[in-house]
Amino acid sequence: MTLLRLSGLLPVLALAACVPTTARQPQTQTQTVAPPVQVLPPRPAQQLPAPTPSVDWIDAALSAGDWTYRQGGSAAFGPPASPSFVIACTGARIRLERTGAASGSQLTIRTSSEARTLAATPTAGGLVAELAASDQLLDAIAFSRGRFSVEAPGMARLVIPAWPEAARVVEECR
Repeated sequence: MTLLRLSGLLPVLALAACVPTTARQPQTQTQTVAPPVQVLPPRPAQQLPAPTPSVDWIDAALSAGDWTYRQGGSAAFGPPASPSFVIACTGARIRLERTGAASGSQLTIRTSSEARTLAATPTAGGLVAELAASDQLLDAIAFSRGRFSVEAPGMARLVIPAWPEAARVVEECR
């Protein structure tokens, strides 16, 4: 029986003899080493530029101050001691005055329904423009949606709340 067992192994051994010797030698496995991971220091936080403020007057913050009605047909906006805008009745005309040091001779008034640049006269206290009491720009100021702006070259833009004081001056003057 051992002969029979050996005869069963004989074909396997014959096949093994047919395999080239290089294939039977143990192969050395080469391990591939990953390149070292380079750890970079964390980047400093990028400072993004500050968002540019809206240049649209309708979105700008209101200027500092409050309206004050004055007997005699005028109203002033700004700090009580030194208002930055005055609207006054002078006969049948309305005087608009932007106080401060100006470098031009124009006042631009912007409301929710109208915008107009007015010729203004430089004075020691600022710029003065006059309108007929019936001018539609005065109605646009009175009924502007919450605010209107007053702009003059070389001066900060005023964004003024459309409170009843300005409308009262206009109505009394008419």
